[in-house]
Amino acid sequence: MASSMKASVNTGSRAAVAGTPMRAAVRGTTTRSRTSVCVQAADSSRREMLVGAVVAAGLMAGPVIAATPSTIVPSDDRGAKATLDRRDEALDFDADIRERLGQTQYRQNIEDTKKRVAESKKKFASVVKPNLDKSYWTQAREGLRLQMGYLRYDLNTLATSKAQKASVKDFVAQVEKLDGALRAKNLEAAQGEYAATISLLDSVTAGL
Repeated sequence: MASSMKASVNTGSRAAVAGTPMRAAVRGTTTRSRTSVCVQAADSSRREMLVGAVVAAGLMAGPVIAATPSTIVPSDDRGAKATLDRRDEALDFDADIRERLGQTQYRQNIEDTKKRVAESKKKFASVVKPNLDKSYWTQAREGLRLQMGYLRYDLNTLATSKAQKASVKDFVAQVEKLDGALRAKNLEAAQGEYAATISLLDSVTAGL
């Protein structure tokens, strides 16, 4: 009987000792679960508040957007066929390069060619010379090259004899000398080359 009492006491003590940490573990788990539930509830309520604010802002902005007049005007591009034809002509590699660049069209009207040559001569005096005298080298060089872009083609168009074509070549060579003086930024040399260029241009155009 004594042994049975000892066994019961020992068993009870072990149960008591073992039961204490079990109750503590259960209590800790319950506390953490309650905390996570509170955090999840707070997150869900925060999301609901954000969604409600976004919806309210959308409802308030709706009438303002609806009241704004539309600035989009539909365009009719059916009349753009001519422009597309010119673009396709420029990209047509089977056509003559001179026709694609418009050089053939320029040469068909001699009077317009002569007018362009006269206009280029005026630009030499109004664009190249003032910038040269002020030592604006970049502006003078750009103005010179801009005028020579089509002037050489126009002069070759107007030149019919070998002597006229040779004089055009001499003029182009003289322009290159002027361009070199402008690049060297030598004022005295550039002014001398400019005077020689204008003199040669006058003689070339006088014989055409």
